[in-house]
Amino acid sequence: MADVYQEFNNVCTQHKIPRWGAKEVVRKYAFEVPGIPSESDYLKVVYSFAAPPLPNNLTGATFSHIFGANTNALELFLIKRDIMGPCWLEIKDAKISDKNISWCKVEIVVNEPKKVNPFKDGDPSAPKGVPPLVAMSLSMRTVMNHQKRANEIVMASVVVFNQAQGDLHGHSAARRRSLPRGPVRHIEKPVNPRRGAEERTSAVELFNGWVLFSGAAQFGRFH
Repeated sequence: MADVYQEFNNVCTQHKIPRWGAKEVVRKYAFEVPGIPSESDYLKVVYSFAAPPLPNNLTGATFSHIFGANTNALELFLIKRDIMGPCWLEIKDAKISDKNISWCKVEIVVNEPKKVNPFKDGDPSAPKGVPPLVAMSLSMRTVMNHQKRANEIVMASVVVFNQAQGDLHGHSAARRRSLPRGPVRHIEKPVNPRRGAEERTSAVELFNGWVLFSGAAQFGRFH
């Protein structure tokens, strides 16, 4: 395995991977690539995701295949920590992040992945039940901009459920506690086009659809 280590050191230099670590491990294989033994010795290599990934078809004088070269950080984290779907997680030594990278209300960071673990089945210290969720229903209205030949959003109405249950129980109660909100895009045309036309010296013919839309827009803005 020492010769594999030395050749891979040259590979890292060629692909501009400044720091990496490796150790000899035994792994089993049960997939579709022909010629791979069911169990063999491998050189397990780790390096930062900031470095470029190695090509999947890379081969050398001492090795014939590379596995997992393009596995992303999230996939690797979920597999290594055995997080197989929605579950309760035990997070140790977590700190509140001062720089958010998502729309989540709270973000935390840990200094190593091993401090994040799912609770085992039957663990008496695991939380019970399904946590409530914050859900939002979004509805939008559009109009055609004939100059741009595209639909444009003129109104968005949202209803937020602050205590929505994942199993749908208590949905009606959560809806009663919610309030609708409706931001409306600024419209340059007058709110009351008929009055504006009457005040002008020349008559302007407008379709009734615009009057209806204008009234609906005003209703959405104040509710």
